[in-house]
Amino acid sequence: KGSQKTCGDRLRIPLPRASGMPPRSPATEDWPEAFVISLDCEPAKLEGFAAHMRTISAPFRRHPGVLADERVRRAAVKQGLIAPSRASPPLRGRLGCALAHLTLWERVAAS
Repeated sequence: KGSQKTCGDRLRIPLPRASGMPPRSPATEDWPEAFVISLDCEPAKLEGFAAHMRTISAPFRRHPGVLADERVRRAAVKQGLIAPSRASPPLRGRLGCALAHLTLWERVAAS
């Protein structure tokens, strides 16, 4: 167990790519492009999601999740995204989630 890495370790872990997805099935060919937000440090969750999506032949693209560590929290306060008084540790998970969604929306808008 000492060699297991957690999100707190902030290590880059190779992740499965959507390129191995089967072609769309007739049931999914008209679906809009799908994205999944996934933390780099949780590849098992992504693989579980990818396995399900393969069963329905639904391709997707991965967007990186955000770990709202102290550096990210300070940047969010500086940019006015959150008030300093609201930046407690329980908020950091929600902050990371919100920032991941925000950056995905920016990515979609730019495409």
